[in-house]
Amino acid sequence: MIRPTSLLVKPAGPDCNIACRYCFYSGKKELFAAMPRHRMPEETMEKAIREFLPLAGPTAHIGFQGGEPTLRGLDFFRQVAAWRKKYRAPTQEVQFSLQTNGLLLDEAWVQFLREENFLVGLSVDGPAACHDRYRRGFDDSPTHARVARTMALLKEAGVEFNTLTVVTAGNVDQPRELFDYFTTQGSGYMQFIPCVEVVDGKIADYTPTPQALGEFWIALFDLWMGEGQPTTYIRLFDELFVSLMEFTSPGCPQRPRCAANLVVEHNGDVYPCDFFVEPGWLLGNLQETGLAAICENPLLETFAARKLQTDPDCAACRWRSLCWGDCPKYWLDAEGRPARKSYWCESYRMLLEHAYPRLKALQAAFLAGGHPRSAYWQRLYASLGRNDACPCGSGLKLKKCCGPLKLP
Repeated sequence: MIRPTSLLVKPAGPDCNIACRYCFYSGKKELFAAMPRHRMPEETMEKAIREFLPLAGPTAHIGFQGGEPTLRGLDFFRQVAAWRKKYRAPTQEVQFSLQTNGLLLDEAWVQFLREENFLVGLSVDGPAACHDRYRRGFDDSPTHARVARTMALLKEAGVEFNTLTVVTAGNVDQPRELFDYFTTQGSGYMQFIPCVEVVDGKIADYTPTPQALGEFWIALFDLWMGEGQPTTYIRLFDELFVSLMEFTSPGCPQRPRCAANLVVEHNGDVYPCDFFVEPGWLLGNLQETGLAAICENPLLETFAARKLQTDPDCAACRWRSLCWGDCPKYWLDAEGRPARKSYWCESYRMLLEHAYPRLKALQAAFLAGGHPRSAYWQRLYASLGRNDACPCGSGLKLKKCCGPLKLP
């Protein structure tokens, strides 16, 4: 059995209250076409929590996403918080997160999120000119002003939040504007997700080119690195550095195997990943099968092992152990056809060639002391032999895997 440590719940399925042009999830309504409105019953949510927490171990994470999850209403989430208290083990930590466009968050929501210690991911694509290009209402109205008010409300109330920005052709040439905007208006914790979708058999016009994204990453990395000691959090760069220091990335795109980030749709259907809510990857239904049995489905292991099937060029690439082929969602060629290499391959090569020397210098500085984990890292490297199994989990020896790139 693959034991999940996280569960991603879709309490309102693919339903949303705005119509982002690039949204990949709105099309999932076709899977549930029999019902025009999609809402998770409370008994399904309770069963998910009750069956997930014993499988998850000492630390469990339950995230809520959509569509727009707040469409399910605040009372539903109050009940979710009560079930956490009811079903968690005495020493178990259960973390909640909420990914939202923020349009429904008001003072009552914000107070609840603070009291229940939710981590909020707020979707915002930068200043108004960037954000409103693709994130618009069903009536084509702009949404930035409303999201900006929510961001200010979260800051004022002390709710922990980060910003999630989709990198498109409309903002890829503005890394400094985005960085400055989020460091002044946001929380200092940022995620940037590159957008690539196939529309009518070709790469969508809102998708940046790999060259443009590479230039974006380089400029943003330099802003993040500053004088050599980053003071903000940018998920890709922080996770690359953790991977360099500890051999395993916190994020699944840069791991040798896909993680079991199980998705529970509003009707109880369970899938292995948010990007692969597709009939061929349906693992079972929570109401019919139960979560433990779903985790024993051989299809889940097949899914996790897919990253071993990358292009042969990946095996020979210098950057393999910092990239691991990227997320399979992005395995597309320049024309948008399925491939065994990431559409963003050139982008990440550009970034890593630029960033690696400075990341190694930061590694050396932290190994010398001055970081809370310095002693741990010193012990970790001292304990490793070249012929040991690589800590990344690839199954290869350290000398044939991460060692040449990651050891100091």
